[in-house]
Amino acid sequence: DVGVAWFGVERQRHTARRESVRSGDRRGCRLRVLHSHLMRYGNKTAVSEQVSTWGVKPLGPFVPNVVQTRTAFVTVTADPTAHTKGAWTEIIASSSGDADLIEVCVAGVGANATNTRTLLDIGIGGSGSETAIISNVAVGGALILNTGETGMSFAVSVYVPAGSRLSARIQSVITGGKTGSVALRLLAGNKPTVTSSSTATLGTSTATSAGTVVSSTVNTWTEIVSATANQYDSLTLVPSYDAATGIAAAMRYLQIGVGASGNEQAINEISFYTSTLETVTMYSNALNTISFGPFPAGSRIAVRQVENALANISVCVVATESVGR
Repeated sequence: DVGVAWFGVERQRHTARRESVRSGDRRGCRLRVLHSHLMRYGNKTAVSEQVSTWGVKPLGPFVPNVVQTRTAFVTVTADPTAHTKGAWTEIIASSSGDADLIEVCVAGVGANATNTRTLLDIGIGGSGSETAIISNVAVGGALILNTGETGMSFAVSVYVPAGSRLSARIQSVITGGKTGSVALRLLAGNKPTVTSSSTATLGTSTATSAGTVVSSTVNTWTEIVSATANQYDSLTLVPSYDAATGIAAAMRYLQIGVGASGNEQAINEISFYTSTLETVTMYSNALNTISFGPFPAGSRIAVRQVENALANISVCVVATESVGR
C-alpha cells in the first residue's frame, strides 16, 4: 500500500544519505558507515586508522560479532505507582558465552494520544540479587511498527560473562502497572573480557521517567551533560517521545556531538520513525547507535535534530565507563 511504499522510499533515501558527504554531516555519516562496516566485517586496519584520524576510534579490534544468546519478547510490568520500578522479570536464564555487546529491543510501550514516558533497566544476577548494568534508559513511545520492525532498539558495549542471568524492569509515568516488551541479543567480539561491565545513563530523570527534550529547531544543539564525570569508552544514543499529542508520521534524524557550546563536533547520526499514534520505531541498525571513544572525563555531550525536527523528541545517552578508569 501507499504507506509501505513510502516507507520503502524513505529506506532507500536514508541508505543514500549514509553515503552522502554533505556539508556539516560528513563526519557523522562517514563515521557511522565505517563503524557499521567494522562491526559487521572486522576490517580492523583501514577502518580504524581512518576513524582515529577524527579522534574517535573503535573499542576493538573487533572481529565479526557472534550472537551468543537471543530471546523472544518478554512482557515487563512497572509498579502501579508512577515513577516507581516494578519487579525484575527474567529475560535470559543463563547466557551461553562471554559477550561484549547487548542489543536491546523494547516494544509495546507507546499508545495513541498518551504520554508513555518510561525508563528501562537491564540487570544481571540471580533472582532477588539483580544488579542493574544498564539503567534508566528512556523508551517512551517504543512500539513495533510492522512485522519484522523492532520498536526501540539500541546496543550497549558492556561485558556479560557466560552463564549470566539477565532481567529487565521498568518504571512509567502511567499508573496501574504499565507494561512493555523486552527482547535481548548478546553478541561477542574477539576480546569481550576487556570490555567494561559498568555503564551510566546520561540525560534521564527518575522523578519524571523521561529523557532530555531536544530542541525542535533544526541543527540546534541541546546539552545532555556539561561535563562527564568519568572517561567513557562508548556512547549509545536512544530517542523517545515525550507528549500525548502533536506527533506526525516522518523519518527523524538525530546527531550526537562532543565539544564546548558553539564548537560541537558531530560523531554519529541515527534515524528513527515517528507515527501519528505517538510511537517511535528505531530505523538505524541497533549497532549503529553506538559511538566509540574514548571520551575523556569532562567532555560536554549534546544532541541535535538535523532534519524533520519535531517538538517533544526526547533522548538519553548510555555511556560505557572505561576499563581501569
